[in-house]
Amino acid sequence: MVNLAKFFLGSIIILFLYSCGYTPILVKKNINFSIDKIEFSGDKDLKNNMGQSLYSYRNLSGKEKKISIMLQNSKNTVIASKNSKGEPQIYKIYVNTAVKVTINEDDLFERKIVKSATYSAVDSKSEQKRIEDKLIEDLSDEMAEEILLIIMEKTN
Repeated sequence: MVNLAKFFLGSIIILFLYSCGYTPILVKKNINFSIDKIEFSGDKDLKNNMGQSLYSYRNLSGKEKKISIMLQNSKNTVIASKNSKGEPQIYKIYVNTAVKVTINEDDLFERKIVKSATYSAVDSKSEQKRIEDKLIEDLSDEMAEEILLIIMEKTN
């Protein structure tokens, strides 16, 4: 009887999640632009991570608006808290991007985007570097998505 109740509850949850209507934001929008040129300056890791997201919108055929993007990236890691011995316990990483978007030689917008995240210190330096790299990747993806959403808003 308990197994039947679990099966019934599980089925309802799956049915609810399946029919909730979730679709990714960027898939549903009608994109009427193509990124003609992307220029990066600053941090190499941020360039690589953001570039992967933005390059998929590059040189799209049949799009009426050609956009150029200039990005200046930087990252900074600071100690957010220390223990009683003065050893770092929590780090905070900041990722900054200055964005300038132009459409057919006219400035569309300029914006500075700042994202941050915190993480706990670990004993292994390689593990700490892996955690930091993953956070940088996630923050870069968020920034690229925000840039694309702003462009869609401004070009429609």
